[in-house]
Order: sequence, then structure tokens, then C-alpha cells
Amino acid sequence: MKFKIATLGCRNNQYESAEVRASFEKEGFQPVPSDSRADICVINTCSVTEKSNYRCRQIIRKTVDSNPDSFVVVVGCYPQLDTNAVRSLRGVDLILGNDEKLDIIKHLRDLNVNEQGKLSDGKTTEQKIQKNKTEPKVLVGNSSNGTTFRAEEVSHFAGKTKAFLKIQTGCNYKCTFCVITLARGQSRSAETATVVRQFSRLLQNNFREITLSGIHLGSFGKDLSSQTSLVELLRDLIKIEGNFRIRLSSLGPKDISDELIDLIASSPKICNHLHISLQSGSDRILRLMKRNYQMENIYELMDKLSGRIPDIGIGADLIAGFPGETDQEFEETLGVVRELPFSYLHVFNFSRRKNTAAYDLPDQVPGRVRKQRVFDLKELARQKSEKFRERFLGKDQYVLIEQNRDPKTGYLKGHTGNYIFANIDSADDLVNQIIPVRFSRIENETLFGVV
Repeated sequence: MKFKIATLGCRNNQYESAEVRASFEKEGFQPVPSDSRADICVINTCSVTEKSNYRCRQIIRKTVDSNPDSFVVVVGCYPQLDTNAVRSLRGVDLILGNDEKLDIIKHLRDLNVNEQGKLSDGKTTEQKIQKNKTEPKVLVGNSSNGTTFRAEEVSHFAGKTKAFLKIQTGCNYKCTFCVITLARGQSRSAETATVVRQFSRLLQNNFREITLSGIHLGSFGKDLSSQTSLVELLRDLIKIEGNFRIRLSSLGPKDISDELIDLIASSPKICNHLHISLQSGSDRILRLMKRNYQMENIYELMDKLSGRIPDIGIGADLIAGFPGETDQEFEETLGVVRELPFSYLHVFNFSRRKNTAAYDLPDQVPGRVRKQRVFDLKELARQKSEKFRERFLGKDQYVLIEQNRDPKTGYLKGHTGNYIFANIDSADDLVNQIIPVRFSRIENETLFGVV
């Protein structure tokens, strides 16, 4: 039987799709490319914004239309938050929440035995699953239930030279704009020994860069019986022998301790790159968002980072048009971005989500105003990124060469440790190696260099 998986959203989702793929392959299923026919089509969804929901519906409809005889399974955050919206879509056969998607093989077997009666043996996976023409089977549990951390071991990521490793999920904070706690539940961490084992397995499978991912990565270890921390985990991981580097996914400002900064500064195995979940440059808006920091904390943090790690790449998430955000407060955010050494930004148009406190806040910002603010922030971000890249002209940086060449230029491509995208004119034998590159020019917002 053939299967394919479409993935939307965060690095945790990408890892969980790899877990689902591993479950299928363990049972003898054959993966096929996204444009090929499959017996089973899985869509692993994201629901962080209304735009994400819209994109999910597009992908589901396209999958159903282009695979009329396939068994379609929708999993993840979108059905977790709005089961009825997914249930209403034509052609969906099975709907699974975040906790249920790791048991997808079991649920497929149960469905065939109990609902369709197509298979005489619930353990048989070689026979074709017939298209379910009735109402979809829905298995979506309550994300607030106290579940433990679950992860399947993943040995490879299709078409990738870089790997993700999920070490934490869920979040204990309740920011007024965010649905993540509703979708993912409370913070749960993997055991340190499990992370070290899985990390080592990925290195054995020739991955040179591994990104540690989580929904609230900075809370790693706090829920474990023997409490630990992200810093302690990193100290264990950098002791492993080999030529590799570790990248960290998004962190809250309060998660970036002096210990973590010192460790990044001292270890060549940890990328000199951080992505900060900032959200606004206005103290009043941060309070409305129920964030646990103020701008004085951000300025202090950025001073420390720039002082200890001069070449560090620093990205940030920002939300434009949060309810009540005045023109003056938006100007405060623009001023913060101009002043602080960000190398790039991820800018989001505020998305009004049901069951969040921000949904009912007064003074909702009109859509046209939010759109303009997003545009202004993205333009400023483009300028900041350009200036950051220019700093490295004529200088050397280590680049991990990725598997596929840049389709626009035909050059090898990769990223530096501080997360600059680069093109390199060289032969394919450098793929999956971390090599020193000297940058000579910038063209179309891309740095070009030679080995």
C-alpha cells in the first residue's frame, strides 16, 4: 500500500509527520511523492491563525479532488480545535487529534475491522483500504487531559540534510492571542536519556544539523520527576563526538539565560542563532498579551547577546494589529526593530481566534490597518536582513551544504550557523558537509560565496 503526507505548520508538526511516516514504513507501507497516487493520504494540519485554517481547507480539498479513490486522514491542530469544520469537508474519512495521530496505524486497522468490515484480520496491512463513503470517523481527545510526552523514533527526513528532534510539546502559559495550549495541552518533556539516544541515532544516520524543537522549548525538563533544563541537555549533547551542529527553535525572552548565552558563545557545536518570540515592542501591548517580560528585558538581553556573540543571528516573531494597538504603539514597535540588531523577522497579522481572551478585547484594529502595519514591518525586516548580510561580505562563515541545489541559480545552497541563506559555486561532493565559505557578493537578497 502507498501513502503520502502533507505537512503544514511548525517544526514540531514536521517532526510528527516524520513519526507518522516511520509508523507507516514500519508496517511495510510505501511512501510516494506528493504528486503521485496513494492509497492513504494524510494531512497534518496547523491552526495557529485563521489563515492557517484556510490553508488547511485548501490542501484537504485539493487532496480529495486529486485523489478520488484514496483514504483521506486529517490529523493535528485544526481538528483538535475545530473538529466540526473538518468533519464538514467532503471526502475526509478519518479525523485524528494531536494525541491520536501517533496511533494512526492502530486507528486505520480498527476502522477497517469495526466500521467497514473490509479486513478479516485487524493486523493485516497489505490489503487496500477502501474509500469510506459515509461520515468520517472522528477520534479527537481532550488536549487538556494530563498526558505524558510521546514520541516515536525517527531515523530520517525525506529529502533533507537537516533533522528536527522534538524534545517538548504543550505550553503552560495562556497568552491572550494564542490557541496553542488548547491545541497541544500542558507542557511535557522527553526524558534526557531518550533525547540523547535519538540525537545520537540521527547523527549515525549522517545528519549534520539537528534542530531541537518544542512548543515552549524553554520549559524543557521542568515537568520531569528529576528536573533538568535546556542548558543541561545541551551540555550533554555537545559531549557527543562528531562534526555536527545544534540549532534551537523559538525561545521566549525569559528562556534565554546567561548560562545559555555563555554556552552558545563557548561551543562551536551550537549555532550562533536564536529566534525570539517577541510579539510587540510596546509595554502596554505586551501586558495585554499577558507576556512575561517588558521591553527593558529585551534591551538587556540583546545587549548581552551582541556583546558575548558578535556574529549572532537573531530573529523575532511580531504580531501587527493586536486589539487596542494605537498608531503610536505601532511606531514604538518599529522603533524597537530599527534600534535592535535583528537579522530577520517573522511578521504575523493579528488573527482573532475563538476561545482566546483577545477575541473579546475592545478596539479591534481594522483589517486594512493591520495589513499596512504588516507591510511596514516586513519592509523594515527586509532592510535589516540586507544590512546583516552585508556585514559578512569578504568574510568566512561555515555553511552546511544542503541536498538539493538552488532551483533559481543552480548553485549549491545552505545556511550559515547564524542562519544566513547562501549560494556556493562548487561540486556536489560537498553535499551534507559543513564547510568554510568566503562571501563575495549579494544578489537578489542572497549571499554568494566560494569554498
